[in-house]
Amino acid sequence: MVVGRFSAPNAGMSLATRFSIASALLVVVSSLVLGGLVFGEFEKHLASAKLADLQRGVELQGLRWMGVVDRLRRDVRFLARTPPVQGIVRAVGAGGVDPRDGSKLEVWFERLETIFEQLLLNNDSYVQARYIGLADDGRELVRVDRDGPGGAVHRVVHEQLQAKGDRYYVLDISDVPAGEFYVSATDLNREREEIVQPFALTLRIAMPVHGGNGQPFGLMVINLDLSRAIGELGRMIRDGWGFHMVDQNGHYLHEPSGERLYGFEFGREPAAFADFPFLEHASAADTSGVVRRVDGDHLVVAHRVDFGGVTSPRSVTFLVDTQSDVRWAAAWQAVQHIGIYVVLLLAAAVTFGVWFSRRISRPILGLADAVAHARTEGATVQLPANLTGEAGVLGAALQRSYDRLLQRQRALERSNKELDQFAYVASHDLQEPVRTISTFADMLKTEQGERLDDEGRRQLQFLVESCARMRSIIHSLLEYGRLGREVKPAPLDCRELLDEIRADLASRLAEAGGRLEVGPMPTLVSDRDQLRMLFQNLIVNALKFRRDGVAPFVSVTARPGSVPGSWHFVVSDNGIGVPVEHRERIFLIFQRLHSRAAYDGTGIGLAHCRKIVDLHGGRIWVEDSDLGGAAFHCELESLQT
Repeated sequence: MVVGRFSAPNAGMSLATRFSIASALLVVVSSLVLGGLVFGEFEKHLASAKLADLQRGVELQGLRWMGVVDRLRRDVRFLARTPPVQGIVRAVGAGGVDPRDGSKLEVWFERLETIFEQLLLNNDSYVQARYIGLADDGRELVRVDRDGPGGAVHRVVHEQLQAKGDRYYVLDISDVPAGEFYVSATDLNREREEIVQPFALTLRIAMPVHGGNGQPFGLMVINLDLSRAIGELGRMIRDGWGFHMVDQNGHYLHEPSGERLYGFEFGREPAAFADFPFLEHASAADTSGVVRRVDGDHLVVAHRVDFGGVTSPRSVTFLVDTQSDVRWAAAWQAVQHIGIYVVLLLAAAVTFGVWFSRRISRPILGLADAVAHARTEGATVQLPANLTGEAGVLGAALQRSYDRLLQRQRALERSNKELDQFAYVASHDLQEPVRTISTFADMLKTEQGERLDDEGRRQLQFLVESCARMRSIIHSLLEYGRLGREVKPAPLDCRELLDEIRADLASRLAEAGGRLEVGPMPTLVSDRDQLRMLFQNLIVNALKFRRDGVAPFVSVTARPGSVPGSWHFVVSDNGIGVPVEHRERIFLIFQRLHSRAAYDGTGIGLAHCRKIVDLHGGRIWVEDSDLGGAAFHCELESLQT
C-alpha cells in the first residue's frame, strides 16, 4: 500500500542559497578592500596603544586588590581591639570570670560572636571569623561561619570548635610582632583536614593577641573568599582579553579555561611559569612592577603586587593578554577615512538583505506560529494556506509528524492511567484472600496446633509468617499506588516536620541508643504526607542498618540545590553503608541486599522515596557518608500550588 510520496524539489539553486552566496561575496569583498586600506598604516601605533590600555587594566586590578587586602586588615585590627578580646584574656587568666567587671567567660564569648556575626553579615566576601587561643593545641575560642558563597551566617557551637595548632598560619603567628599582620598563603579551605567541596579559594589575614603581661595569648583571623574577590576583578576585564591571576610560586589562581587552577594543592608543576616563562624572573625580583611583552599579534602585560606583612611576604601577579586583534582594531581607525563609502555599501546590502530575507522567510515564520499555537493550545497544527515549494513539503511532513506524536501521547497517557489503576485495584483486591488465608491459618494454629507434630507446627508457622509478609507487601503496594493521587501542596516547615518525626521515633531511638541531629531547614511547598514518608523512611533505614556495637547517629542537613528554588537534603548515618555496585538497585521495588533474617522489611521503602522525589521534579542518590556509613542525597523542587 502506497501511503504518500514526496515530489522532488527543484534541482535549481534555491533563493536562500543564492542569497547566502551573494551575502558572503559582499562580505568578502568589503573585508578585502577594508583590510588592504588599513593594515599597513596603523599596526604599530595601535599595538603601543593596546599595551598601554592593557597596562592601565592590570594596574587598576592591582589597586582594587590592595583595596580588598587593606579593608581586610582594617577589619582584623578592629576585631583584635574590641573589648571582648581582652575580656576573654582576663577571664581565662582568672578562672572564668573577668576581674575587671565580673563578666563571665561565656558572656564575653557571646559578645564577640555578635560582633563576628555582624561583620560577616555586612561583608559578603568574608566566610569565617575566628578567635583562636594558643593554649590547648590552638583551640578555637569563638567562630562564626558563612554557609558557602552568599549563604547564611551562623555561630559555631562550642562542641564543634576545632584545634588548629598544627595549621601553618597558627604556627607562624609566633614570629609576628605585636600590632603587625600575618598574611597566609592562598589555599583551598579545609574542614577537619579535608578540602571543602566545592572548592573555596581562601586568603587569611591574622593579627596576634597579647595579654596584659605582654605574653602571646592567641590570634584573630578572618577568612576571605578569594573566588568572589577574583570574580569581581575578572568582571573589570574587557571582552577579548584573557585574565590570569598567578601566585608567587607560579600557580594559577584564575585563568580563562579554569582547568589548571590550584596546582599547589595537587602537587602539579607551576603552569603559569610554563605558559609565560618571563613570570618566573619577575616573581623573583625584589620590587614589584609592570612587564609588557609583544610577540607578533600576541600582547601581554603583567603586574606584580606585593601585599604581605613584614614576616609573611606575599605577592600575586595580574596578567592580561590579547591575541590576534591588533590588526582588526586598527581597522576602526581607518574607518574614519573611508567610513562613508563602507557605510553606503553596507546600507545598500542591508536593505536588500532585509527585503529578500523577509520574502523567503515568511512561510517559515508562518510554520513557526502554527507550531507555537499547537504547543500552547494542544491542538493539531494548522498550516498556513499559502505554503509552496520547499516550505510546503516541510509543512506537510510536520503536520503528519505532529499528528502521529499527538496520537501516541494520548495513547501513552491512557496506558499509564490503566496501569496505575490496575496496580491499585490488584493490590486492593489481594487483601481479602490474604486476610482469609491468614484468618484460617490462625484458627488452625489455635484449634489444631496441639495435634500437629513438630514438622506440622513448623510448616503452619511458616504459613502464618508468609501471610503476614504478604499483608505487609500489599499494604506497601497500596501506599506506592496512592502516591501522587491526592496531592495537597502547601508551605511546609521542614524543621517542624522533622521534629515530629523525631518525637514519633523517640522510643526506637532510645532502644537503639541512637541520636538524630537536624541542621537548619527551609520551608518547602510540598505534600506533608509525602515529605514525611520520605524523611521517615530514610531515617528508619539509617537506624535499621546500623553496625553491631555502634550507637546509630543520623544527621539531616539542607542547602540550596543546583536548580534555582530547589533544596538539597542529605540524610547521613554511621551504619553499614551501601556498596557502590548496588547504589542504583536499592531504589527498585522489592530489591533487598540482605536476607529477612538479618534485616526485616519489604524492600519497597526506598522505591517510595524515589517516587516521592520524582513527583517533586528532583532526584535521589546515595554516596559514602563522612560519618562512615551512607549519605542519601535528595534534590527537591517546590510543588505547584
